[in-house]
Amino acid sequence: MTDSQKISPEFGLMEVSGSISDPRGPKTRKTTSERNHNPVSRHFVLLEKGKRSPMAAIAASCSQCMGCTAKEEGEGVEDWIEPGFRGRIRDCTSSGCGNWEFRPFQGGAK
Repeated sequence: MTDSQKISPEFGLMEVSGSISDPRGPKTRKTTSERNHNPVSRHFVLLEKGKRSPMAAIAASCSQCMGCTAKEEGEGVEDWIEPGFRGRIRDCTSSGCGNWEFRPFQGGAK
């Protein structure tokens, strides 16, 4: 029994005071500003970490086609998320595009 645990003689219950640490480490949630909602930027971050994802590459390509950009150092390009880009990707009519069948944001299985 540790110092933070006490036994209650009245009810035979063990009382734990203080916080119990999670063996997996502290739970942290990314704030909205820390999450990367821009598929173009997210793809470049994955590549920098040495991770390759075909779906992230397709999402980045479709997002660029619809006007999203990633911040590129020294080129004066801003990190931009085009308003409504997910809906435009979902409603895309460029069926001749190699990514068209695999484009993201199509909703669930029908």
